[in-house]
Amino acid sequence: MRKIFCFFILLFFFFSNTSVRAENPFPLYDSNSFCFRHANTPDGVSDQALSACLSQQSIALYRVKHQWDSVPSYVQSECDRLNRKYGDPDYAALNSCLTAQMALNPPQIFKKKPKEPKSGFFLDPLATH
Repeated sequence: MRKIFCFFILLFFFFSNTSVRAENPFPLYDSNSFCFRHANTPDGVSDQALSACLSQQSIALYRVKHQWDSVPSYVQSECDRLNRKYGDPDYAALNSCLTAQMALNPPQIFKKKPKEPKSGFFLDPLATH
């Protein structure tokens, strides 16, 4: 009985110390399909456009990966949601959203958790105004 109790105590401590970021895992987008769709022309796939797109996605993926853990979770989820909204998510758009939101709302050190913004708080970088 005592072993079972200790086991459950250990499980509790293990799961209680998990990262807060686990609720917003790093988003995975299909850059290859995205670039093939955007490089497709009536004459076939443009190798130059495909290469440029894949390069742009690779650079944006690198930038997003390196800033993801420092971005507040509500910004992560909202930028990911906006990026998926139009059905063709890509890392360049995600990077633009994260950069814009962090410029508008620079991270601060809070003693308490900050209030989450109202629903109309975020700019939609892909929307046409």
